[in-house]
Amino acid sequence: MISITFLGTSSGVPTKTRSLPSIHLDILQKESILFDCGEGTQRQMFIKGLNIMKIKRIFITHWHADHFSGLIGLIQTLSLESRKEPLYIYGPKETRKFMDNLLNLGYFFRTFEVVVQELKPGDEIDLDFYSVKAIKTEHRIPSTGFLLKTKDTYKVDMKKTEKIGLKQSPLFKDLKQGKSVKYKGKTIKPEDILYKKPGLKIVYTGDTKPIPEIAKESKNANLLIMDSTFSKEYENKAEFTTHSTSAQAAEIAKKANVRQLIITHFSRRYENEKYPEGLLLKEAIKIFPNTLEAKDFMNITLK
Repeated sequence: MISITFLGTSSGVPTKTRSLPSIHLDILQKESILFDCGEGTQRQMFIKGLNIMKIKRIFITHWHADHFSGLIGLIQTLSLESRKEPLYIYGPKETRKFMDNLLNLGYFFRTFEVVVQELKPGDEIDLDFYSVKAIKTEHRIPSTGFLLKTKDTYKVDMKKTEKIGLKQSPLFKDLKQGKSVKYKGKTIKPEDILYKKPGLKIVYTGDTKPIPEIAKESKNANLLIMDSTFSKEYENKAEFTTHSTSAQAAEIAKKANVRQLIITHFSRRYENEKYPEGLLLKEAIKIFPNTLEAKDFMNITLK
């Protein structure tokens, strides 16, 4: 299970209803991470009732201020709260330089280590129960998207165990670890009673043009969260600024056969009365019906 909370969904400039980009993920109730950390991220977490001390890793898609400026206050608050555990920061080329500059800004003090790692497309962070892979995106500056996948798990098929007379047993633990066991003089192999449950797959693009690599990496994903800064009317502007329209995000989702698309990173112009409410969502739904429009504090759970 992954619980996903959108903390900021605007682009460039916050609005009355939208803060700057940040997404909180609670992975299997074991670890909390952030995708991007825009201005006001910690305050949004406080409002939503999320514990900032539990954040272990932060993945920054690129070093435009709307995607990282929340790091300064967040790291300072963690120190004021006497954090001891390391905080891991990942990002594209030049992440170390930006983090060095940030941590040397003013009279900054820390009670914990900040571990920084730069990622290029294809690099993967392989952890105990999930992994995060850097994927190619195309923006005006070095950038990367992220593909998060929980590990496949193995479940007991109780109908099969009933046939051989094996009920709830400590033997299940050994079988799930890939070991054969002896039961009533018979050898039982893991494949005799277990079935594989595929892990959850989430792709977050950050800011990007709609390039083929995103569809490739998002193939059959449970969820694609994609830059949808503009409506179709501004497709040329999206191309010039290396962003995507909501319709282009929907085309990627359709091509990749994802289960669900969530569009985010909206230009503040769409809160102007000139534009009909829900315009970006309507344009996306015409192409990919299972689309949601991200809103600040929106939460969804994948199982």
